[in-house]
Amino acid sequence: MSATTQTAKAAPVEPAHKEIDINSLVASVRSEKEVNANVDVNANDLINLAMNELFPRFGSTVDNGDYIAYFNDWQSRDTAAHAFNTFDTGRFSFAGKLQGRWYACRKSS
Repeated sequence: MSATTQTAKAAPVEPAHKEIDINSLVASVRSEKEVNANVDVNANDLINLAMNELFPRFGSTVDNGDYIAYFNDWQSRDTAAHAFNTFDTGRFSFAGKLQGRWYACRKSS
């Protein structure tokens, strides 16, 4: 008897995370504040802009492949963290832009 093995080529995998270009964030902050391009940009403005990019103001769930986040729903976050085995070390939360909190967990340990 002879065993034959077949190898299949894997399709290219897109990155699971959303990449944020720091230069475009700086340009966006400067255009929002209508300031001169030579003026320094506040780090808090960059962080807020990046968070808005990753976690939209409206909507209740964000899933980017690396993590999943629920708006004002810690029970769903805890259920997901148990399912992904990240309950002890992969859960976190942070304040929403306007109100409420985002409850998130990593999807792999």
